[in-house]
Amino acid sequence: MFRVTSLRTTVACHTLTAVSALGLVIMGAVGCVDRNTEALEDIRSKMCACESASCAEQELKRVPQATIKSTPHTQEIARGMLGCLAKLQEAERPTTDPDSPGAEEPAAPPAIVAPGTGSGKSP
Repeated sequence: MFRVTSLRTTVACHTLTAVSALGLVIMGAVGCVDRNTEALEDIRSKMCACESASCAEQELKRVPQATIKSTPHTQEIARGMLGCLAKLQEAERPTTDPDSPGAEEPAAPPAIVAPGTGSGKSP
C-alpha cells in the first residue's frame, strides 16, 4: 500500500511539474503578445491625448513595424487609434458651411452710389 501511495504521489508530482512548465510557456507567449498590446495601447492613449492631427500622426509612426498578431483586442486598439486621428483631422478641417457658427463673416458688399451724387466725398 505504501508503494501505491508513493506511485500516486510521484505521478501527481510529475503532472504538477508538467502543468507548471506548460503554464510558464503559455505565460511567456502571452508576455510577448502583451508587450505588443501594451505598446499599442500606449500609442493609442498618447494619440487620443494629442491636440493636433500632426501630433497624432507622429505617435502613429511609433507603431512597431514587426508583424503583430491580429486579434480582436489589437483590432479594437487600431480602430481607436484611427478614430482619434479622424476626430483631430476633422476638427482641423476648415468648414464650408456658410451658416456654421465658426464661419467667417462675408465681406460687406461695395456701397452703391447713386448717379450724379458723386463718390460720396465732400469737395
